[in-house]
Amino acid sequence: MKKIVFKHNRKQHIVAIATGFFAALPIICLPIGLREGLSPSLVVSRAYQSVFGVQEIDSGEVVLEDWALVDSADQLVSADVVDQSEPTEPGEPDGSEPGEPDGSEPGEPGEPGERGEPDGSEPGEPGEPGEPGEPDGSEPAEPGEPASTDKNEVKGTSSYSDIPKFVVYQQYDDSNLPIELLDPEFFTADNSTYYVRASQSILKETPNMDSKTIVSLHVGQQVTRTGVGDTWSRIKTEAGQEGFVLTNSIQDTMVSVKIDRTVWVDTGSLIVRSEPSTSGQQVAVVNQDARLHCTAIVGDKWYKVTTTSGKTGYVYKSYTTTSAPPTPTPTPTPKPKSTSSKSSSKSSGTKYGNTKKLPKISGKNGDSIVSIAESMLGVKYKFGGASSKGIDCSGLVMYCYAQVGISLPHGATQIWKKSGVSVPRSEIKKGDVICYDYGSYCGHVAIYVGNGQVIHASSTRGKVVYGKLDMMKIKAIKRIIQ
Repeated sequence: MKKIVFKHNRKQHIVAIATGFFAALPIICLPIGLREGLSPSLVVSRAYQSVFGVQEIDSGEVVLEDWALVDSADQLVSADVVDQSEPTEPGEPDGSEPGEPDGSEPGEPGEPGERGEPDGSEPGEPGEPGEPGEPDGSEPAEPGEPASTDKNEVKGTSSYSDIPKFVVYQQYDDSNLPIELLDPEFFTADNSTYYVRASQSILKETPNMDSKTIVSLHVGQQVTRTGVGDTWSRIKTEAGQEGFVLTNSIQDTMVSVKIDRTVWVDTGSLIVRSEPSTSGQQVAVVNQDARLHCTAIVGDKWYKVTTTSGKTGYVYKSYTTTSAPPTPTPTPTPKPKSTSSKSSSKSSGTKYGNTKKLPKISGKNGDSIVSIAESMLGVKYKFGGASSKGIDCSGLVMYCYAQVGISLPHGATQIWKKSGVSVPRSEIKKGDVICYDYGSYCGHVAIYVGNGQVIHASSTRGKVVYGKLDMMKIKAIKRIIQ
């Protein structure tokens, strides 16, 4: 038997290796496409483009900024579009010889294998991705016609010439102060507490320095901002006056004004706090007529003080006075009391005044004061408060009489000493202020409403409530109006 002998043929080996390589190439490239989420042919195509510099238009989602959106087609602006490629010589669409775009044998126009027949072209002919000169697989022009491409390039930046443009210039008055450009009707609403920071500030009727002046404002004065414009703000003072000021003349933090002043406590006891707020920690408690050295006014309502013991803190301004207490004098020998004074045992030692000298307000009397006090029932107690947002005992009395045009001091002892005239209990009537005895001073006040009842701001109950006339020892009954 003859043995079969395989002859070694080098050419056959080379052909076999080449065929195996090209057959395995797609399988080798497959992990690349799977890793990037792309097909292997597209990965190879992009690598080819990076070498030859051929650009490609990526399709995908276009994100538009809000400013680029338009309401209608009439607002669209056409951009200047130019062809990316220049016409070439006839028969040379991509720089190759006529009829030989990829190195294949030339054929007559119209024969199979001609350019532009993607279903019969050899590998590497037009239509295959990655062919130089035809990145998108478009058909080439016939020989003798100028080549063109579907790819266009937007030249330059789009023009928005038909969209209106505005230039806003700030105007200034003769004093070189800004004039408000925004109509006050369109001011942004606000309800924040602010403080005057500029000296010689004035409240104007309109946001213009040439308008009428309503009132002058002092540094540190607390106001409520009700509207915000471009350069002006609308504010309201605690007295209810509303107008306009320059925004840069107010700030949202308390203003501290340095002073050098001596004051005395004008209430039974006063808390010295660590900061100018009722929520501040208690540093000390000072009693009636205690002397304090003030170094600053903070927020228009607080004194920064130093006590005689050297402690520093803040006290509410309205519970102090700049008047020194009287110097004690020797107590004279008491005279025998007359029998006529027995009827006023609960207010002994009180000198009654002439009520006919008190102000008389048309249409207003004690019943008017009671009605106002009743409208405040339930308002929360707030030390130093004098409004519907929070109120204390003397603040309630001050508030009720302010509604009929009578100004009273904020402080129980000050109301007892300086307001109205004292009347005997037998002549008590609605609207009278009841001052309660705390020893050498008046520590609480209330408004008499009839039938043995009063309305007062109770710190223990935390709000404005009804109470009994004799809930404490009465020091005096004061009448404010006729």
